[in-house]
Amino acid sequence: MKKINKILMTLLVILTLNFVTGCGSVTENNSKTKFSTGETFTFSGLELTIGKDISFTQVKSEWSDRKGEDIVKIPVHVKNISEESNSLNMFYYKAFGSQGTEVDNLASSLSIWDDVKDTIDDAGDLRPGAEYDKYFYFKYDGNGTYVIEFSELIGEKYEVSIDVNK
Repeated sequence: MKKINKILMTLLVILTLNFVTGCGSVTENNSKTKFSTGETFTFSGLELTIGKDISFTQVKSEWSDRKGEDIVKIPVHVKNISEESNSLNMFYYKAFGSQGTEVDNLASSLSIWDDVKDTIDDAGDLRPGAEYDKYFYFKYDGNGTYVIEFSELIGEKYEVSIDVNK
């Protein structure tokens, strides 16, 4: 019994070290963690470039409780640089508005109620080397600097600052 406990404990330590050190995952080689629009960085096996052509829209569906809300539409170019199918996980990013508080991701509201098909949340996987252009949709809370923060459970956190002026 003691031998089995030792083996299990050793296995647990090895798995924990592998998880904590990130062995076996795609390594990111960014030399910095804060970016502006137009700059490309790598995250979670993807090359991401947040575009400068910010635009605005509204939820139009009369069936949505968000009808009429102003939305910031932020372009993103995504390229899969990993060796397997990959996409940007919607749980790996969040946005902060001009007031410094987290703003709602309204992509699902637009997908469901307004039949918008170009959201990053609904983009699907990319095969290795494939790329696409999609959009983030966040609640507009006024002019100023918005920040999209990217982070996995562990590892580096990346920020992209975006000047938003309506």
